[in-house]
Amino acid sequence: MPTIMSQIDQLGASEKMRLMEYLVKSISAIVERQSADSKDPREEYFGCPRPDYSKLAGYGAKFHTTRSTEEWMKELREGEEE
Repeated sequence: MPTIMSQIDQLGASEKMRLMEYLVKSISAIVERQSADSKDPREEYFGCPRPDYSKLAGYGAKFHTTRSTEEWMKELREGEEE
């Protein structure tokens, strides 16, 4: 890496500008390609779409009723000595 930086330091202003333009075009081409291939790589690997986790919100409520903090603390303190 230091050798690359020393080479860049030796470049003139116009050569540095051309190098920067080249880097920007390269990066933008990669970003465009990634946005075109917007399919999630995990979908390709597992062969199914990603699950929608927002649908799982409140899933545990099917199995038990919600309790207040007072009830939880009362249960936790039952074994404590006073």
